[in-house]
Amino acid sequence: MNKCRKNTLEIFCRLPHSLSPELLKPFIMDLLTISLKIMQEDNEDNSLIALRVFFDIHKSFRSSLENQVQVKIYINILLLNIISIIFAIFTFYLAIP
Repeated sequence: MNKCRKNTLEIFCRLPHSLSPELLKPFIMDLLTISLKIMQEDNEDNSLIALRVFFDIHKSFRSSLENQVQVKIYINILLLNIISIIFAIFTFYLAIP
């Protein structure tokens, strides 16, 4: 299974991103999601290849990814602020005897 995944990742890594951006554009987010999942869960060899795929996609499709990345960062910041406010309220109520 790992050899098959490694060979598939090698194929994705060798795709000419600059020659066929229209063909890969609908699949960019799927490729990024899969490569992140492989980096988190798979062995070191496959993770390194997935990291290379991740960086190649970001280099080739930076302009189309800018809006989505900014929105996700903004949402994460909002969620962290909400969690910190909830935590502060919770600790305040625990401190009251």
